[in-house]
Amino acid sequence: GGLPRTDVSGRITGKLIKDMSDHNWKVRAAAVEEVGTILTEANHRIAPQTGELMGALAQRFGDSNRNLAASALAMTGRVAEAMGAAVGERRHGHGLVPDLVKQMGDSKTSVRAAAAGALDAWSNAAGLGKVLPYVADKLLEVAAKMSADGKADALSWVLAALTGPAGEDGVAGDLDLAPVLAAAAVGLGDKATQARTAGGKLLDEVTRRVGSDATLRLCAAAAMPPALKKAALTHVERGGAVVGASAPNSLTPSPATS
Repeated sequence: GGLPRTDVSGRITGKLIKDMSDHNWKVRAAAVEEVGTILTEANHRIAPQTGELMGALAQRFGDSNRNLAASALAMTGRVAEAMGAAVGERRHGHGLVPDLVKQMGDSKTSVRAAAAGALDAWSNAAGLGKVLPYVADKLLEVAAKMSADGKADALSWVLAALTGPAGEDGVAGDLDLAPVLAAAAVGLGDKATQARTAGGKLLDEVTRRVGSDATLRLCAAAAMPPALKKAALTHVERGGAVVGASAPNSLTPSPATS
């Protein structure tokens, strides 16, 4: 509803897409900035048809110039915000949420912050319920590869989203907490204290909402590796205490942040 949305598909030219993958980083950076100009001129309200834009931006997440990667992540958030609820549909959002989550594991703080900002924008536009399952699935997939800092940042993002306006609104009652639980288990199953602490806080929030019995039932039913399920169940049964450095060795180690 509200004000009309501008169709910007004509501005997403073949040249703009090509420039985004130019060998010269300055040309790539200028192309990403050009997207910002297009959004501004459309009063930050665009129709969901954006051609190849989302895919081209996503390719820049892995740019060798990590400052440019951060810019592309931030710009993706701005596009999601300008598009609104339609970004939650795969044909318009192009399934970029897992790519955003993957960047939470970057060694550069500015890249992780830009990824978190883009996830915020996406959740605000599409609704948290549309985003959380993808976040959890990706965290489970990259658990063995993601640094402890990355996991802690990603889980802190989930907790902030859950306790922020998007999570506390009317949607909270209908929000499926199973993905939240799976994400928390990824943290709890880690060797590093910061990841386990972040996972514990997230699981405690689920327990606060639905009680420990319902949380244990959700844990038992959740689709996740047995070691992670055990870590989550143990945490709830112990009343939310995060286990100290004597964590079992079967847990997923975090690779050192490069």
